[in-house]
Amino acid sequence: MGCRHVILNQRFRTPARVLFASSVLALTVTACSSASLAPSAPSGTEAESIATRVSAESAHALAKGFTVLYSFQAAPDGTVPLAGVILDKAGDIFGTTSTGGALGNGAVFELKHVHKAYTESVLHSFASTDGTTPIAAPFEDASGDLFAAASAGGGSSGYGTLVELSPQKKGYGETGLFAFDFADGANPEAGFFDASGALYTTAFSGGADSYGDIVKASASGLSATDVYDFQGPPDGASPDSSLVADAGGALYGTTYYGGNGSCPQGEHLFYHCGVVFKFVPSGHGGAESVLYMFQGGNDGADPYDGVVLDNSGNIYGTTIYGGDTNCGNRGSPNGCGTVFKLTPQRGGGYKESILYSFKGSADGQYPYGGLTAKGDTLYGTTEFGGGSTACAIGCGTIFKLTESGKGYAVVHSFQSTDGANPQAGLSAKGSALYGTTAGGGSAGNGVVFEFVP
Repeated sequence: MGCRHVILNQRFRTPARVLFASSVLALTVTACSSASLAPSAPSGTEAESIATRVSAESAHALAKGFTVLYSFQAAPDGTVPLAGVILDKAGDIFGTTSTGGALGNGAVFELKHVHKAYTESVLHSFASTDGTTPIAAPFEDASGDLFAAASAGGGSSGYGTLVELSPQKKGYGETGLFAFDFADGANPEAGFFDASGALYTTAFSGGADSYGDIVKASASGLSATDVYDFQGPPDGASPDSSLVADAGGALYGTTYYGGNGSCPQGEHLFYHCGVVFKFVPSGHGGAESVLYMFQGGNDGADPYDGVVLDNSGNIYGTTIYGGDTNCGNRGSPNGCGTVFKLTPQRGGGYKESILYSFKGSADGQYPYGGLTAKGDTLYGTTEFGGGSTACAIGCGTIFKLTESGKGYAVVHSFQSTDGANPQAGLSAKGSALYGTTAGGGSAGNGVVFEFVP
């Protein structure tokens, strides 16, 4: 359990895990000149000279379909990536690391696809003035600007920031900065969703009721507007989730706490087991409704990441805990996690079904990341399990199952040398899936990988 404690202290750092009530933020973007920004760590050419190296692992696959594209080295390289990645049209990969960079506060990185290999560059190193501990994937808009959230630091209170990084002649420069002040949200831990030019994300805490919120952003410079405040149980509380939209523009996500489920361990005694919610934007606000409240026990508990939708309106996702109550025992809700499905009912509402309960050991354990759909097959990761003896309870897995819950299989077990303890979902491009691990690799600081089913 030693490596688990290290990783948890990174992901569940003190500011975000002290429970406050939650809310949803709307970000609008206003012009912000780089001259008005607080000083930050090196970007652009300076950053590239600090940490640019070609992936040594990209030339060989370590297992069928699996390739380590890059192993993070010691700072000033980024270290401990807790988020997934995004890919552009050229196949270049962008992501964040929760620590490392020139000042140790985390970084935004790029893996540039060059001649069947990847060259890694640190595009931006966070300073405490512009945020620390980014644990969400960035977003790239049509002009090539990158938007990233830092879950802490920034401003006078240190409740986290949103930054905009714009391509320069050499490298990237910080051209937008917004610092949360708790009243408009705090501790943003999720990626962005593009809804017709507006970017939405969630903040884990802060807002009018202190239970977290959703943020909406546009193109040049950043400012925030609170469009919905989570109310706490039986409403949702403390969203870590990214958002996804249906064809009508409604947004869907999860909250880590909230609802009415019976999860009597620690904070859960008061804040329950989490929910799936729907949010319909409208003007400067919107309407939220809870679609499902997790009950703990054999049901799921504590959804961390977002959900995926199919063409029939079914909703799929994961919970970290719940499921097989004979698995897992570390002072949190019992169970090693679930894959769930919500099916819309003719008379309204949703029916939940558990597609799979993780069993630990050689099987997966604790799916922090969400799901990715390829056809009717769902793919995801678990932080532990997989059977490797290189980590105390396994180094984690990549798994698959169908949308009906059939055909579950572990398709890759991490061995530490090829990465360990993935805490994010996968991104699809073409036939391949891409992701990160928080640890393992040649330097023990995490990896970026490719998996071709």
